[in-house]
Amino acid sequence: KFNKKSKPREAPTSVFAPIGLGRTSLFYKFKPIYDLETMQKKKVGYIGGTLLALAMVCGSFYLFGLYQEDKAQKKLASLSGKAANLDIENPDRKEEIEVLAKDAQKVGEDYPKTVAGKKALILAARHYMVLAEEDRSYYSKIRKMLKSSSWSDQEEEATRNAYIGYTFLKEKQWKKAIPYYKKAIEHPCKDRPASLEHLAICYESVNDKEAALVTYQKLLDQHPEYSNGRQRIELKIGALTQAV
Repeated sequence: KFNKKSKPREAPTSVFAPIGLGRTSLFYKFKPIYDLETMQKKKVGYIGGTLLALAMVCGSFYLFGLYQEDKAQKKLASLSGKAANLDIENPDRKEEIEVLAKDAQKVGEDYPKTVAGKKALILAARHYMVLAEEDRSYYSKIRKMLKSSSWSDQEEEATRNAYIGYTFLKEKQWKKAIPYYKKAIEHPCKDRPASLEHLAICYESVNDKEAALVTYQKLLDQHPEYSNGRQRIELKIGALTQAV
């Protein structure tokens, strides 16, 4: 029988209540392990850690570069001292010249990314040039050595191009020499006046008289202090002016 005093049964608070999944169940109490704020903090931490690691790596490379430059500079200073005391005009010193050139080349190859390393290659090329007067095979050796390294300094690159151009000039490969001399005169360096004269000689040799005249004139106009055969150059300018 129905007991009027008994309380009516409460309606379920959720459709899942009959199976134990009401609002008080674990289903409603579950929370994510990482909320949005925590994830953002961790993201900032990861980025900061990555930047710190990159800074440490860059700093290590920078310090290593300074260390390499210092070592190359000391070796170059030693070789430059030997070169200053070496009489390259003396035929009895050819063996010493070759040893010094090879040592300088090794410094350049061991420290290719340093300024001192580039200067060491130029020093090697200068002494190989002396040996090439008797053995022309050194000209190709010089070209291979100077082309194998990258050059960022404009003055050093101008000197490099002047040396390569000179090797082609000595082998009477005028057309191959011209582009290197044109690059060599783009930037100021101590070899620029000589490069202008050699470029004019190359133009003359390929019968480009007008270009030769312009180049000789540029040499005298831009480098009035150039005293290496100035009178001879003036005579050439006069002869080319009549020919053109």
